[in-house]
Amino acid sequence: MKIKRRLKLKVKGLNTAKISTFHFSFFICFILTFNLIPLTLFSASDTGTSAGLLLRISPEAKTSAMAEAVTSLSENLGALDFNPAAISNLPDYNFSFSHSEYFEDVNLEDMKFSTYIQKIKGNIGITLKYLSSKDVERDERGIGRDEFLNSDAVAGISYARKIYPLDAGITVKYLNEKLAGESATAIAADLGLLYSGYNLPFDFGFCIRNVGSKISFGGEKDVLPSELRLGISRNFDKLLLSVDGVRQRENILNGNLGVELNAVKNFKLRAGYTTLQNYSFGAGFSAKIISIDYSFTSHEKLTDVNRFTLNCKF
Repeated sequence: MKIKRRLKLKVKGLNTAKISTFHFSFFICFILTFNLIPLTLFSASDTGTSAGLLLRISPEAKTSAMAEAVTSLSENLGALDFNPAAISNLPDYNFSFSHSEYFEDVNLEDMKFSTYIQKIKGNIGITLKYLSSKDVERDERGIGRDEFLNSDAVAGISYARKIYPLDAGITVKYLNEKLAGESATAIAADLGLLYSGYNLPFDFGFCIRNVGSKISFGGEKDVLPSELRLGISRNFDKLLLSVDGVRQRENILNGNLGVELNAVKNFKLRAGYTTLQNYSFGAGFSAKIISIDYSFTSHEKLTDVNRFTLNCKF
């Protein structure tokens, strides 16, 4: 009996050592990937301005309130814009609608939906975004003639599933832009991974966003706003702390910090800060199958932004 007990303890110790080694190796791979992949994706000759910026904008109130530091948050429909693996294992039918108000009659509407499908052993997600703004055609003297509408639209479909010990996801998006009577289209994709639980106090997330074709207006081709995201988060009972590192195609490296406090039952307070010197805050209220989120985001050069999101699961 003593010999069997010793053998069990040895086997348990070996398994724990293997898990610990895997955790350490996985974390090192995250760091190396975040630093090495940009060398191949963002070459020195391809770091100018980007087009199709709607692909980069987050219209969801919860993610905006946390300064978009949501790459490592699992089972989160709102984080779908920043990591397609976020909807993996998300139960029930989930729906959200968001409205954002920008400057000078610029409005952004967003709809998301996800559900688990047993036959494909994963979750399917759908995203629709529509950005509209009014403009006026002017003559040589600057006198306004006709009013016209500029618009950007994005339609995306996502798939995510558990691939032990990871959650993996992919999103394919179609972008259509209309500006001053001209239109352009592009195709983009997001690839994301999540690593949560498994005896670690932290959750990790990684995502490559907006990698795809170029978009052309008037014969000139522009590159999409691709970026790499690495996130880490931890839940301290009633307090969620999340940090993201973001490396954009324009060779801009910034950090995002987000917190969420479960102050009282069914009510949460959120706040965030980015190294771009933008701060944000917001709140969320839930009641049975419905929840409502609000966020306020400051901008140093543009006007401040208010966002509202209605969530429903059934």
